[in-house]
Amino acid sequence: MRGPDRGARPQPRPRPAGGFGGRPGRSTRDPAATGSRRPSRRRPRGGDAGPAGGHPEPARPGRGRRGGGEPGSGEDGRVFVVHPRGEAILDGVPTVRSVEALPGDVDVALVAVPPEACEPTLRACGARGIRAAIVFTSGFAEAGETEAERRLVATARAAGVRVCGPNTLGVVNPDARFYGSFSGALVMTPPPGGEIAYLSQSGALGGAFMSRLWERGIGICRFVSVGNQADLDLGDYVGALLDDPGVRVLALFVEGVADGRKFGRALGGARGRNKPVVVYKAGRTRESQGAIRSHTGALAGDDVVWTVRDVLGLFDAAIALAWQPPPAGRRVGIISTSGGACGILADECRGRGLLVPELGPAAQKRVEAEIPRFGVARNPIDVTAQMLTRPEMFGNVLGILAEEPGIDAILLMLTTLTDPLAEAVMEQVVARVQGLAKPVLVSWLVAPSLATRGMARLIEARIPLYDTPERAVNALAALAEWPQLGREV
Repeated sequence: MRGPDRGARPQPRPRPAGGFGGRPGRSTRDPAATGSRRPSRRRPRGGDAGPAGGHPEPARPGRGRRGGGEPGSGEDGRVFVVHPRGEAILDGVPTVRSVEALPGDVDVALVAVPPEACEPTLRACGARGIRAAIVFTSGFAEAGETEAERRLVATARAAGVRVCGPNTLGVVNPDARFYGSFSGALVMTPPPGGEIAYLSQSGALGGAFMSRLWERGIGICRFVSVGNQADLDLGDYVGALLDDPGVRVLALFVEGVADGRKFGRALGGARGRNKPVVVYKAGRTRESQGAIRSHTGALAGDDVVWTVRDVLGLFDAAIALAWQPPPAGRRVGIISTSGGACGILADECRGRGLLVPELGPAAQKRVEAEIPRFGVARNPIDVTAQMLTRPEMFGNVLGILAEEPGIDAILLMLTTLTDPLAEAVMEQVVARVQGLAKPVLVSWLVAPSLATRGMARLIEARIPLYDTPERAVNALAALAEWPQLGREV
């Protein structure tokens, strides 16, 4: 296994046009939205997506409005609807009466038809040369209809069609402007950028957590709701993302793994490429396993992969791993405006196996020269509320820790610092962190509405921000421990 490259802060990666939903030239093992078993030489154009089916009720998948989450809304905006009566399903999107009547080449079909219509729809897709289908339809293994799901897969394979789903919320790739999903989160405009690929066995939870990240201005570069994994499964999706240059970190919400060996090989490939995989594993208790079986038809097994213990921690760790370099060791420097906050962070660090060493005499003298006499310069460092009258103090102390060889990582904790002063202080923080080979994470307790500009500045600069000290410390622990897959972080 190759360890993490230390000494360099992760930089935003060039934004490719694809991954899932349309990067050109994917390898033959790519289960992307093009779905082709041969390399695709182009990304899906908007109309290369054909939602098959549709219902008169607006609440059902297959009918909706155009907007930021328009199904299949690729670069050229070419989307077609297939409906047997030729009814308009999406405003401004042309409708044809059959799959055979679709004009031009089609890359992917979004299937929203009753369960009994899925097999003939996939046959028609295969005959039409469509090699990928995202099947929204439920009513298969998750509802006890395992034989119906087996027939669906057999039909798809005979037709040469790879299937995401069934019972999936869909696929989203903002880089390619591909939104093959009916998630309610798509009423939002996804923020640009993002290096996190998010794979979820729960479509509803997947969309919900994606919306929370978007609200904070944090992008998701790939989202796949894997559904029942009747054909393509988690191992396929992880494997396809290993060589995707737009993906730095994979975040997985896992309920069950059908092919453990394939999944394990994919995880091994991620380790070999220095791509961290963070997993939240549902189904750790007998009661939750029963609930999951009724949800997706998959029964979760024992914890065998690197996991986080709470679902918010999935993204806390993923953000830290995507944005910050791994620390060279476990020695943490802490700066806060509150003695109580310093104590909380120190306790949390020790509870996670992180060290909070006292600064050496030379470093302490430098800190003492910056903070008031009633502050604390040892580590944790309490700069006190005097920062409100001397805001440059915070950045200066951060600069001292940045230069201190006995400190490997830095945690900042703010309490009631508000705009406009908050924005000015965060500008100092950003300036000190740029180019720093040590990770810096921030916990900020004030109501976000009181420090909107300051918090936004941190997100823009790719400095992880957490609303509790516990979440910040857990994310830092993930940074320190991610090379050791198989351990909980």
